[in-house]
Amino acid sequence: MNAYITLDGKKYVTLHKDWSPTQENPRSIRHTSLGAADVTYATGTLYVWEGTIVAKYTPATGFGSFADLMTSLAKKSSLSFTDHLGVSQNVVATGPFKPKCDIPNWDSPSASFQVPVKLTKV
Repeated sequence: MNAYITLDGKKYVTLHKDWSPTQENPRSIRHTSLGAADVTYATGTLYVWEGTIVAKYTPATGFGSFADLMTSLAKKSSLSFTDHLGVSQNVVATGPFKPKCDIPNWDSPSASFQVPVKLTKV
């Protein structure tokens, strides 16, 4: 198991307290006029990783910077992704991406950014 994920070829740390890989069965639910639930399930499964990615302004060797992360998240195409277990797939990132910095000086070499993301397997 890795202590990081890889997104678009760069390594990033995630916050363990909120990083959650999930599987979801696509479905539609509606209520009939008699009040009963009418549920239809699709055959596939959605795989989603949601949580906070941490990126440094000046990262350690092999890790992506805050600028690298924001550039990758802004792409309107699929990204290569490897989870903590070393499983690779392609994902799309959806926002809004609202970075928070741990210090007031965003361009300080020691600045660390927390960016909430949602990655969905394509």
